[in-house]
Amino acid sequence: MAASAAAALVVAALTVMPTAHAAGSCDELTSNLLGKFSASSTSVYGTRARIEYRNPNLCGNDSTSFGVSAAWQAVTADSVPSGDGYARNYAQVGYIQLGSGAPGSTSGVHIFSQWTRKCFAHSNCGTNPSTNDLAATEYWPAPTGTHFYGQYLRASDDRIHLYAHGDQIDVVGYDVTGDWAASWRSEYFGETHHDADDLPGTADNKTNFDYLQYYNGSGAQSLNNGNSGVPARYNREAYSPSVGGLGMRIWTQ
Repeated sequence: MAASAAAALVVAALTVMPTAHAAGSCDELTSNLLGKFSASSTSVYGTRARIEYRNPNLCGNDSTSFGVSAAWQAVTADSVPSGDGYARNYAQVGYIQLGSGAPGSTSGVHIFSQWTRKCFAHSNCGTNPSTNDLAATEYWPAPTGTHFYGQYLRASDDRIHLYAHGDQIDVVGYDVTGDWAASWRSEYFGETHHDADDLPGTADNKTNFDYLQYYNGSGAQSLNNGNSGVPARYNREAYSPSVGGLGMRIWTQ
């Protein structure tokens, strides 16, 4: 992945922002992303993927107070005007596992959706904004297996609608026209927030992403590899799923 794209993804990775804490296996907060993304195009108006659920270890175990591991797909776009404020806006859906110290009652495994607020595009979300000031996040019960996740811009109301297992679970709360650039791209990633967290999947049970498609009338696309300088034990490979089209696997060695 080009350096500029990686920097944009690091900014956009807002699924949760745990508080910094004392030394230990989870003491350094970071943003690790490994996956694939398409080139930006004005023909992209949504994306989808079928993602397999795997239960990742968080900083060595599932009950750590600060672990974060997720698998998701998204549409992203630069801001208008280009270079104003944060580098990349997004709407994403997938699943996430949060340690016992997660804010509120959000610990555990959830399907989640998240989208950047209107103020995010122009860096005017206030002084020292919280995660909630920058992006709206919703949590639902854990996935029971492999599900489709996706989102697309609906022409009837000019809103991005977000879906999981065939149900609409969220809607971006504003018309992104004029705040998001016209060229969007599709993204498919595993994400952790500490080097000691595991990506979903192991060498024996890799996490499959298939039906990697964006909405443009045909669904055809080519994908680039993307990462943010992740630990060497994180892995990704492309494969040809039995359903056809493009597939990706991620896992922790």
